[in-house]
Amino acid sequence: MRWSKLKKQVEDFICPCLRGRVEFWVTNYRKAHDQIGRAYITVDGKEVINMCTIKKEIAVLNAEKKLKNESCQEFCV
Repeated sequence: MRWSKLKKQVEDFICPCLRGRVEFWVTNYRKAHDQIGRAYITVDGKEVINMCTIKKEIAVLNAEKKLKNESCQEFCV
């Protein structure tokens, strides 16, 4: 399904008082080495949710490191 059609379907679920204020965006970076992109939602032009793949992967990596360090400290004590 094309993004424009999917975007229209999602926007149709928004309540009337928020229509025109909430927008959904998808960006692809074709020249990036891995061609990843991001999706984000804005309200009144301000970004409120960012679903950036790189930021998510960094957060997951940091969480894994933290858990690994905590479990190592637990067994080493």
